[in-house]
Amino acid sequence: MNYEQLDYSALDDKTISRKDFSKEQLAAAGVKNQMMPIVLPMVAFIVGMVVYGTALTSDFLLLIISVPVLIGMLIVVISLGKRQLRVLKFALDNQAYFSAAKTTPPSQPIMFNIGHRRIQTNTFVFHDGASLAKYQYTTGSGKNQQTHFFNYMQITLPRQVPHLFINGKKNAVNPNTFEYKVEKLKLEGDFSKHFDLLVPPGYQRDALQILTPDVMAALIDFGKEYDFELIGSELYIYQSGMFSKELFTSAEKLRTFLTAVDKISSQFGKQTKTYSDLRAGNVSSNLVATEGAKFKKRSLTWLYAAIIVIVLCYMILSFIYLV
Repeated sequence: MNYEQLDYSALDDKTISRKDFSKEQLAAAGVKNQMMPIVLPMVAFIVGMVVYGTALTSDFLLLIISVPVLIGMLIVVISLGKRQLRVLKFALDNQAYFSAAKTTPPSQPIMFNIGHRRIQTNTFVFHDGASLAKYQYTTGSGKNQQTHFFNYMQITLPRQVPHLFINGKKNAVNPNTFEYKVEKLKLEGDFSKHFDLLVPPGYQRDALQILTPDVMAALIDFGKEYDFELIGSELYIYQSGMFSKELFTSAEKLRTFLTAVDKISSQFGKQTKTYSDLRAGNVSSNLVATEGAKFKKRSLTWLYAAIIVIVLCYMILSFIYLV
């Protein structure tokens, strides 16, 4: 699909409002009126302060301080609501399915197995079957809790391929690859300056069959800001960092991202259409052997055992010292 030919004009159209959509279109997309949850409490607060609190100087000062804050919050909510309407109009203009509602993200890729409170929203499905969505997850707890965001594109490849992860060194969010039995493969040229390539043990030659010079050139030219994961017959392209929140704020930002996706995915499509894993038996079976289909998790039993040994040694030495 040529994403450069999409109609992006709606994303820059500031005049779009709820009146441009039917109730059915808004309901199907899960686009709600985001002003009501904040407008009603704001009005109730102001009325209450005026009626009951203006006689007291402290309450009056609170009113003066609170009203600008609440108005600022209202402006932000209105801005976000209008942006969501522009995104919906972009989807409708390009015959794409769009849902603003929270949905369940994929479970197979390792990027969707980090942290907790995993939420997917703003899901597009284009007419070629490719999907685009926003995703967030949380790591840590208490004061150390952090929420991370990224956008991802999911594209179906011609055939099943081994599990590969191409980690862009400029990207902000990286999976905890220590958990998995993987090997880092260094490729020729400048590729390793921009990316780390992780492959299942024994699948180095297969990775080279897929990451040909043409694919590596496309990744370097258009994908240095992204991470890539191939698993099953799917290609996932991840955009994280400060620009991930801005993807839908203008036509130019989304066009730039989707153009990069188009250039890179077309090269992956060309190279994977002839791939076959001889370990899986029949060449025409379109299967990948178990050992290459998905990264296997490391057994951490040895680590736990080492910790126990260290603790016991410390206790024994402490006892001997005290005696």
